[in-house]
Amino acid sequence: MSKESRAEASVRGVRFAQDRSRETLRRIVEAAEEVFAEHGYDRTTAAKIISRAGIGHGTFWLYFRNKDDLLRYMLQDMIGEFESFGWFRDDEPEGPSVRL
Repeated sequence: MSKESRAEASVRGVRFAQDRSRETLRRIVEAAEEVFAEHGYDRTTAAKIISRAGIGHGTFWLYFRNKDDLLRYMLQDMIGEFESFGWFRDDEPEGPSVRL
């Protein structure tokens, strides 16, 4: 196998791993949204989210330290979506300001 072929194969492997990682993260977040909605934040456990996401316990811990860490991630993601709207800007004096 030539150097270029090995490099191309390596890039494809990285892309596949990145796609799989994004998919796993999406599954965790969607499962958390569902379980939080069904049981409330206090009665939700990481085990319930893991089960709903259909992943292993170790996989969850690779992404998040605990459910609080996951919730912070979800909130930061939502704030990022709001900020992308243009009318919600932290740097505008008259606009809302949210800090986590």
